[in-house]
Amino acid sequence: MIGSDILLDNIKEDLEALSCQPKGTHIGELDPSWLKDSMPPQFLMQYDYDFLYNMKTTLKRYRKQAAGGTLFVAHTVAEELILYLVMEESRFLMESIIPDLEAEAEDAYYDWDSWPFDLFDDMDIVTFLYCGHYLEKEHPYHFKHWQEMQFYCNA
Repeated sequence: MIGSDILLDNIKEDLEALSCQPKGTHIGELDPSWLKDSMPPQFLMQYDYDFLYNMKTTLKRYRKQAAGGTLFVAHTVAEELILYLVMEESRFLMESIIPDLEAEAEDAYYDWDSWPFDLFDDMDIVTFLYCGHYLEKEHPYHFKHWQEMQFYCNA
């Protein structure tokens, strides 16, 4: 997965920095944090060692799935977030690698970077977490629900 290497490195760097801090320290307290500016700002103080460790294990699982050709399915908001962040890292890489594409290749590239939204069938991750909305605790995209199986679950 293009972009997953950078995201994994960023998670590992912040995990290492958090491991030297008191329990409960979050990435907003790190100087520097590799993830702070990429994460939804409302929940900044929730991104502690345990949360990042979970992100790392989920990302590694997705990388194994990609290597095996398995389709990604995001059942939780946290999983959607990881795939979204991989896409964001991929976008930065692709823009630096292919600046001189011909017009038709550029169109294919711009279609390419919407793959997470095709997987999710929506853009809720952006709408609710990156557009400045304040989410109440009952909202399914509130941090307290990020680990709950909500999407594509068999009833």
